[in-house]
Amino acid sequence: MLCDISSSVANVSRFFLQFIFSLQDCFTKVRSFVFVAELGEVSQLFRDRDIFDAIDLALDGGEVINPYTRSNFGMAFHVFWRDYLSAIDSRTTVVVIGDARNNYNDRAPGACAKSTRKRRT
Repeated sequence: MLCDISSSVANVSRFFLQFIFSLQDCFTKVRSFVFVAELGEVSQLFRDRDIFDAIDLALDGGEVINPYTRSNFGMAFHVFWRDYLSAIDSRTTVVVIGDARNNYNDRAPGACAKSTRKRRT
């Protein structure tokens, strides 16, 4: 699960993270990430903390990533592809939650395509 926590989705990002926290609580192999321009994994944070503390830490900017930057999905997707592609196999579903507002930055469609191709192998 990759969740956009940028200011353009500030009103719903807490809800998105509650949804992701609940999924991770129900299923053993869910990995969770937040992004704006940077990408940070919150899986362990969600396992170790209660829902409210974990979400506050994911959103506050000190624990995981800096949420006070301009959205850059391309950078986040590239980091995901570069650092976490090995965790994807033919049974993996990658879910991205966000508004797709990228502030005219490179969308890095190649990183998404490579993740999709990797899944099929």
